[in-house]
Amino acid sequence: MRFLLSFVLLFVMSSALMAQMAPPHAERVKYDTRTLMTVGDIDVSVAEFAYIYGKNNAEKADYSEASVRDYLDLYSTFKLKVAEARAMKLDTVPSLNNELNGYRRQLASSYLMDNGVNEALLREAFDRSKTDKNVSHILVLVKDGATPDQEAKAKQVIDQLHLEIVKGGKSFEALAKASSQDPSAKENGGRIGWMTALQFPGLYDFETAAYETAVGEVSAPVRTRLGWHIVKVNDSRPARGEVEAAHILIRPKDGDKAAAKKKLEAVEARLMAGEDFGKVAQEVSEHVETRARGGYIGFFGIGKNVASFEDAAFGIKSDGGYSDIVESPAGYHIIKRISVRKPTSYQREKSKLKNKVQRDSRFEKAKSAFVVQLKDEYNFKLKEANVKAWKNKLDKTFVTYGWKPNTEQENQVLFTYGDRRVFTVFDFEGWLRTKASERIKMGRIESKEQVASKLLDRYIGEQIIGYEESQLERKYPEFKSLMREFEEGILQFEATRMNVWDKASQDSVGLAEFHASSDKVYNWPERVEVTKYTIESPSKSIAEKARKLAAKKSVKTVEKKLKLGSKLTTEELTFAKGVDPVIDNMSWKPKSTSQLDQPKDGVFVFYRVDKRLPEMKKTLGESRGFVIADYQNFLNDRWVESLKKKYPIKINDEVFKSILR
Repeated sequence: MRFLLSFVLLFVMSSALMAQMAPPHAERVKYDTRTLMTVGDIDVSVAEFAYIYGKNNAEKADYSEASVRDYLDLYSTFKLKVAEARAMKLDTVPSLNNELNGYRRQLASSYLMDNGVNEALLREAFDRSKTDKNVSHILVLVKDGATPDQEAKAKQVIDQLHLEIVKGGKSFEALAKASSQDPSAKENGGRIGWMTALQFPGLYDFETAAYETAVGEVSAPVRTRLGWHIVKVNDSRPARGEVEAAHILIRPKDGDKAAAKKKLEAVEARLMAGEDFGKVAQEVSEHVETRARGGYIGFFGIGKNVASFEDAAFGIKSDGGYSDIVESPAGYHIIKRISVRKPTSYQREKSKLKNKVQRDSRFEKAKSAFVVQLKDEYNFKLKEANVKAWKNKLDKTFVTYGWKPNTEQENQVLFTYGDRRVFTVFDFEGWLRTKASERIKMGRIESKEQVASKLLDRYIGEQIIGYEESQLERKYPEFKSLMREFEEGILQFEATRMNVWDKASQDSVGLAEFHASSDKVYNWPERVEVTKYTIESPSKSIAEKARKLAAKKSVKTVEKKLKLGSKLTTEELTFAKGVDPVIDNMSWKPKSTSQLDQPKDGVFVFYRVDKRLPEMKKTLGESRGFVIADYQNFLNDRWVESLKKKYPIKINDEVFKSILR
């Protein structure tokens, strides 16, 4: 059952994306509450039908009369089964409801993050990915677990450096060389080079500073997991995207660059003469990781290779073209461009960006902003006096396994929100009891007050988001439709299983009667029984003599006549026409043989016809799978006809005609 429910969930979630592809005509009926059809006492609105019709037909949802009527027939049959499932009380089965509730939680979490967090982040990442930024930075490191004093000192240092640049007119490059704690700054003056969106995982604020600062300007200090930065934007350009490439590398031996370059020049001449790049790379390239693949590197974007290699690869003008000889710290290269890939449309790039975004620090940051938005929407109130009083009662055991909640304060209210929802010290401390290992881990580097504050913020966020998930059907019609479809899909699946699928496979008497009385003929086609002879022998002439003998004598006789050093094995098989070309080309006359075949050295094979079998009816055992499938269709049709009598279907013709294109 769990597997089948998972299958239905996968279908509902994946097909939900198709709803967004309905044609503009669908907008007119999207929120139409008029009743289009009644199945028994179940009303189906135009909006409900339009949702399912548009989703499952996608670009074919043209709202023509034929198309709409065909799908209305299908949907009415679906609704008949749902009505019967409810009459069978399947919607009250505890185990089924537990499964449904579990899937709703999965669905709600995904839907909420997609609508409340992901969409804005994905759009932002896509927009940024269309532009590359050339940046420099100054870094003041802040170690993990820094004390408040260390944090404050680092902030003072970065603020002073920023002031010297903005007000004092100091050279950014000179200050980076003198003061930046990025080890490379002493050589490069803080220059990082070209970057693009999502290039530096976990450094979202750094990326934001790069994209929101004008060319030639410096950002305000920004905090990342590394510490404090000042970002300077040196230049901006349309995104290079990614290039798919292969290369040939020659490394200098004993520092002899001239000899390495000369060797590669000879390779270049071979390529210019038309030799295949991949074959030459396999022969001469000294890059072990790519040599076996003909030098193939794959796709790479900016910042993945040294500047000389990257510029040369992106500088090749056309697919299949080569670069000049390029020097890098590894040696000398010739690069072949295979293809280029640049950001296209948002819809095409969205799925690729999604995994990157959800693994990045921006996701948690945006999630926190979403919580702030929900707090405002639901009139969140923090009882600061009670929070302070609770923190004041904490002792050093709070960050140990020995901590015990304070029962004296358990009824004090910590915060409220929404429809008179109240959370007390007792509620929060019950949650804290499940977070002992986290309290201890955080307490190693932070004070008990800091740990308490962070965990309270997290608890509040979980409660707010949980409440928002409970409101999805009310706030989002699309989610309500999705959940209705999922629930009804499960119900009709279960009802069909009980009334059709299980019955077809378990009703042995009914299955036998159906097989005997069915108009459909379950027949074997004309077939032939053969013996397959496999001879292991050093001589083809020995095998050929055995083949000729097999046309007249038994297997035992053939085996006796084989010379020493030869071995015979046989296998009895049955074939129909079209299964094996060797058998098809044989005469099906008994005792006739096929030509000798040699599938590998020292092994010879031929077939001998033993018996020709005429077309005949299959027994139930021989045709069971086909009979069950047909019996299921028979039972389903009979069941649906009975449901139509039990739950009359009425279509509002006036409403039906009004939704046609």
